[in-house]
Amino acid sequence: AWTTRDAAALRLGLHRVPRRVGPPCARAGERDEAGTKYFRAYFTADFVWHMALTHEVARFEPQLKNPYIATEDLHYYWTYFLPAAVMATRGGPGATDRVEPTLKILAMMTALLMTSMIYLVAWAATGRRWAAMAATAVAVLAPSFEGLYAIRWHLMLRDEPWRVLRELNIDAISAWPQYPFHGLRIDNLPRAMWWTPQHSMSCALGLIAVLAASRWTGTPRRASLLIGLALGLSVTFNPLLGAAFCGIYGLTVLWDLASRRMTIVDAAAAALAVVPVGLALWWCVAAGMSAGADAVTVGLHAAARKAPWSALFISLGGVLIPAVIGLLPSRHVPFRPVVPALLALILGLVLMHYVTITESSWVGFRAGNIILVTVAMLVARGLVVTYQRSGRVLAMTFAVVLFLAGVPTTAIDWFNARDLENRRMGPGFLWVIPFSPDQQAGFDWVRRATPAGAVVQFDPIVRARQNWSGIPTFTGRRMAAAMPISLLPDARHDEMSARVHRIFTELAPEQAHADARAMGIDFLWMDEEDRRASTGPALDRLLARPDLFPPMFRQGETVVLALAK
Repeated sequence: AWTTRDAAALRLGLHRVPRRVGPPCARAGERDEAGTKYFRAYFTADFVWHMALTHEVARFEPQLKNPYIATEDLHYYWTYFLPAAVMATRGGPGATDRVEPTLKILAMMTALLMTSMIYLVAWAATGRRWAAMAATAVAVLAPSFEGLYAIRWHLMLRDEPWRVLRELNIDAISAWPQYPFHGLRIDNLPRAMWWTPQHSMSCALGLIAVLAASRWTGTPRRASLLIGLALGLSVTFNPLLGAAFCGIYGLTVLWDLASRRMTIVDAAAAALAVVPVGLALWWCVAAGMSAGADAVTVGLHAAARKAPWSALFISLGGVLIPAVIGLLPSRHVPFRPVVPALLALILGLVLMHYVTITESSWVGFRAGNIILVTVAMLVARGLVVTYQRSGRVLAMTFAVVLFLAGVPTTAIDWFNARDLENRRMGPGFLWVIPFSPDQQAGFDWVRRATPAGAVVQFDPIVRARQNWSGIPTFTGRRMAAAMPISLLPDARHDEMSARVHRIFTELAPEQAHADARAMGIDFLWMDEEDRRASTGPALDRLLARPDLFPPMFRQGETVVLALAK
């Protein structure tokens, strides 16, 4: 039975969430005294994309367009960003200056929801709140030994300064070439809270079905429909994760049917969950979210062949050790409640090792999410089994040691996620991306002075992976071509970006004007990034032709040119 003490334990666990999520999100987009705005690099891989997507959803048009190729429809699961778009436009259509804080607030709320659900499924697995609290802490904050390994590798063996830890993608030690693993990558849950809350929301909704499946003895029809509603919503927030949780639910039904815990009639009632899920799948297809399925390949991942055990252990050892204990038989702790977690673990490992899309790390990230949000059930049972066999002192010591071994990864990652003082070059990009006051003034002008449907274009090849989304993110305007690192790789992005690059750097002004018009471009954008590039002098030929490219805005090196009719 759920008691007030169980609720108090949950509240105690939730008090850690603002401390974990708040500082990195609060510092994203922070300004210095000169007015320059800064984003940590990984926020510019996800958060700036979410801002652009929210701007696009906030148009509330029947068919969303790809903000990076304005002529094409958007094929992305954008459900999470619909509430953000509604809240950000409370002042009326086009009033989207609240997109950034709205997304941060939603990320915090989603993190609270996901953490609550992880605690609830861990509690349902054993009914012991101390085990649920410890399991949630380990699964959320300390599943990985990568931080401990990096401290030993850099500080102890090589006697390097602490500063080196600021320049590590700490949660990717298992894959980076300078370390001996070269295996698969798995991201911890705080990264999902900071950077990919849409996936966190899908997991939180899927865990509703896991919670129900953990303890059922027979499901009324209405309950099955509610479970199906949660699974259907999970599918709309992320089709892969939602489908995985549907699979966990269905396999749990089959488990109970095979073990005769459930009759055919009960199984038929549980199968009613398919109805909302089917409607959700239909909606995803109708909304154009199904594109990209042809990018999926099935077969053993290349990285999985190199270090299948050591890479997995360093990434998930903190939860795998107690999870294995949680699989042991015990007369005092029933096994049936953790069956969904066992199925999730198996499914996550299979997906991680045998399913790949064009962006090779993506499935591993999502499969890791599936494992981490459910494995707390096995961890909790492992701690209770340890307690039953060896006593409370050993069980709590075991939990504390696991936590201390895994928490350095999250601590280093948390510090780096909010570190805006590290202005050094990272692996092909700056660790902190600046947006100057002149650039911001240009963004403000575009947002205020251009039509909502205008296509504003900068040179995407000059910016590459760094400032790749400035126009859609900060102005809400679409581009004709870009190189979006947030979407699946597509040859058209490269082809059209090369065409735009020639407009800025090679073509005679008359031909540049004709090509820009043919691509549907209304305005050209230039700033200090263009001027610093080797092709910077070529921009002068466009500026010298105000008859073709009349200047509409100029501040410092930021210039916006219109295309003459």
